Amino acid sequence: MLKSYLKKIFKIANQGDAREESYYSTLEAFLKEAVKSFGKQKIHITTLPKSTEAGNPDFRIWDGKQHIVGYIEAKAPTIENLDLIERSYLFPLYLYPDPDQKDLFSHLKESKERKPNISKKIFSALSETYKTKPSPEDIFYYIYAVFYSDTFRTKYAEFLKTDFPRVPFTKDKSLFKKLAEYGKRLADLHLMQSPELDSPVAKFQGTGDKRVDKIKYDKEGKRVCINNDQYFEGVEENVCQYQIGGYQVCNKWLKDRKGKVLSLDDIKHYCKVATAIKHTINIQKSIDEIYNEAEKDLIDF
Repeated sequence: MLKSYLKKIFKIANQGDAREESYYSTLEAFLKEAVKSFGKQKIHITTLPKSTEAGNPDFRIWDGKQHIVGYIEAKAPTIENLDLIERSYLFPLYLYPDPDQKDLFSHLKESKERKPNISKKIFSALSETYKTKPSPEDIFYYIYAVFYSDTFRTKYAEFLKTDFPRVPFTKDKSLFKKLAEYGKRLADLHLMQSPELDSPVAKFQGTGDKRVDKIKYDKEGKRVCINNDQYFEGVEENVCQYQIGGYQVCNKWLKDRKGKVLSLDDIKHYCKVATAIKHTINIQKSIDEIYNEAEKDLIDF
């Protein structure tokens, strides 16, 4: 089975067709055959709804119960190092020691406790400026707020295309604290842990089987329709059009579930997503109201 699959994709590669979608049908057929051999008859494999949605996984694996259980990214067999094209970076807030790591210098390690993954130079400069040492969480939330500033994103748009963002730290302690507060609210919203989500702005209305069929936004009624009879109401246009990573969140979430029946948990989650976006938009406006003031006098590292 695997040998036959490899022969087919190499044949496609030798034809000189570099498009990823050229491999979709072959990979899909292989996966379906593999699923049958494992005795998992109810696993469904679907391709992307649109070939233009670059950045999404090429295949989603469903468990037959309306849940995605895995993703598959198809790449040309001529690509030897996927890290060169799918590179991502992780910046943990804390670094944790590995108790099992044994090397020549293990006995010299000062602490077995977690350590903030923040430069001592930054801690020193902030502590000297604010006359008190901020917590790693305060610094993280401040940065989170800055990165969600539309003013920051617009002002440094060209730099952000080519390099990591440079974080401007204000000398104003009160502005630092205020931005950190906004950042915490944003983080809690995006982790779906905010009490602000307890009062959702959207409601699911209509009668039917809750199947995602034809997705359409009704601007006048502020509704996101999932079929001819059912919809989420109370979704304002700016919420529906809000983008993360180039995708409209509300629309993308439903498109990933097209043809599927929404569960009660799915409906509750979607209402929370819409609520999180609405609050995010409002918080971003509040951040931009003070961002320029925060940038007037910056700490020089």
